[in-house]
Amino acid sequence: MIPHDRTVPGPDGTTRIVGVLDVAGVARVLGIEPGTMSNTTPHLSADFPARLNPLSARIGLQWDQAQVEAYSQGKRGNELPPLPPQHEVDLLDDREAAAAAGVTLNTWRSYARKSLTGATAVTTEDGKVYWVRGTVRRRNAAPPGQPGRPVGAKDAVPRRRRGADAA
Repeated sequence: MIPHDRTVPGPDGTTRIVGVLDVAGVARVLGIEPGTMSNTTPHLSADFPARLNPLSARIGLQWDQAQVEAYSQGKRGNELPPLPPQHEVDLLDDREAAAAAGVTLNTWRSYARKSLTGATAVTTEDGKVYWVRGTVRRRNAAPPGQPGRPVGAKDAVPRRRRGADAA
């Protein structure tokens, strides 16, 4: 999740994200090389600030810059600056949007390829696509397309039998 107060308009109609660090940015703040960070994994310790995108497994990890800077200055736990509360214009990555919409990641990506998400997409300067939380929630409340057959529906007329008895 990219908090709503961390985005500014970028060139060419894209969105620029500020105040959010990736693995290389965290390594830079901590004063170590990215390779050293991946080997020593300080970001996996219990007192390290929580990620902004906890559903992402290994790719695209993001942390709040203010929290990481406070951590590098020796602050821990409640001493870290708080994250902003969830907001309707926060940006969600694919995994978070799929979870918010109640579908699998593959289904969400399929909907995105076919323009069936019904949610507003925001493209950042580096080409990543994020989804606006409020539009994902509205899409989940009223999904596009025709509703399927109701659960437990019975045929109005029995189906024709096949085989020898069908004559």
